[in-house]
Amino acid sequence: FWGVSTGVLIPFFSEKVLRSGPEAMGILITISGLGCLCGGVFLAGRQNVAELKRVIAISVFIYSLTLLLFANSNHFYFTALALMALGFNYLIINVASNTLM
Repeated sequence: FWGVSTGVLIPFFSEKVLRSGPEAMGILITISGLGCLCGGVFLAGRQNVAELKRVIAISVFIYSLTLLLFANSNHFYFTALALMALGFNYLIINVASNTLM
C-alpha cells in the first residue's frame, strides 16, 4: 500500500507536471531508490528492535506529509528531495513492519 502510487506516477509526473524528458524521469527514480538505500542503512544501524513501533509511527507521519509535498510540487529539485524522503520512509515502514511481524 505505502509508496506504490509514487512509483507509478513518476513517468506521468515527470512528463506532464515537470515537463521534462526520460532522463529526468530516470534521475527521479534513481533518487527514490537512493532514499530506500539510506533507509536500509538507517535500519541496519539500529541496535534496539524495541523502538521500531515508534520509528514506524514517525515514518508514517513523515511519509504522509512528504507525499502531500510531492503531489503539490512543480519544481524538479523539490520533487527529487520529496522522492528521496518518500523512498527513505517507504523502506522503513515496510521493513520495520515485517520485522515486528
